[in-house]
Amino acid sequence: MVTALARRRTWMAGLPFLSVAVAIPVLLAAAPAMQMPHLPDLLRLAADYHADYVTRVSGASLDEQYQLIDVTGGRMQAVTRISSDVVFVNLNGGVTALRDAYAVDTKPLRPRAARITTLLAAPATPSVKDWETVIRFPAESSVYFALDIILKVNEPTTALRFIAASAQPSLKYKLQGQKKINGIQTVGLNFDEPAAQDKKYLLGTRSNARASGRLWIDPATGAVHRTELWVDSKGESANITVKYAPHPALGLLLPSETNEQYDEREAASGPRDDSRGVPSGSAGSRISFQAQARYSKPAHAPIDLRNLKK
Repeated sequence: MVTALARRRTWMAGLPFLSVAVAIPVLLAAAPAMQMPHLPDLLRLAADYHADYVTRVSGASLDEQYQLIDVTGGRMQAVTRISSDVVFVNLNGGVTALRDAYAVDTKPLRPRAARITTLLAAPATPSVKDWETVIRFPAESSVYFALDIILKVNEPTTALRFIAASAQPSLKYKLQGQKKINGIQTVGLNFDEPAAQDKKYLLGTRSNARASGRLWIDPATGAVHRTELWVDSKGESANITVKYAPHPALGLLLPSETNEQYDEREAASGPRDDSRGVPSGSAGSRISFQAQARYSKPAHAPIDLRNLKK
């Protein structure tokens, strides 16, 4: 009798806790989703963020560890590891990432030095000659990136140009989805370049690929926390996701990692130049690459290219 009573009391004592435990998931499930902003309001906010970001990010630099994998034919054939300094600059109202490779497969290409910021960043007063020197650096390492489509679109900030105020009139937008990124509840902003015959698309790739994608935006500030860029034509395609991370000391969101896929179809783009030392394939073949990049060591020294000395 005592044993039965004790068991009943123990069971009854557990009821309040059981009720709370059951109620918590129910309350969480019932929490309303964030109200979606109005599309015109988000576009204005994103354009304002872009205009401000372009100015503030100019002079930010990152160390880039880029891994490029040849997966032509569905098999891993070669891996190239490229280490670079990447410096972001405000060029004609848009963000351009200047890449200066310093090693390939751990073999040094040059003495390790911040060549771009030395020439362009404050307190230096850059000249036209300095700029002409700097823009040669990305070309020096272009051979290691294998495909023209990679060279055209793999700057980590490429997708940001699709929220610039100047680009918005020529694009179609819609809101799609919500995602918590960097502790922020973001909204998905889809963009698409409308197709048209004989139209020159924004990225200007060799086969005139059309772009679409999605940017994950903080609806309170317009800040971009992640970008997804999809590029496609008869001769080439790309799929690039870029994650951004906050750097409070710099007051900036900067790329932290990318995941990328690329294809070129030879029949549409013509025979490749074997002298570049990369897989060329045969006419009509498909060349495929995957890539990942990781970014670290953020720094910032302002760069202003608006008044270069002659």
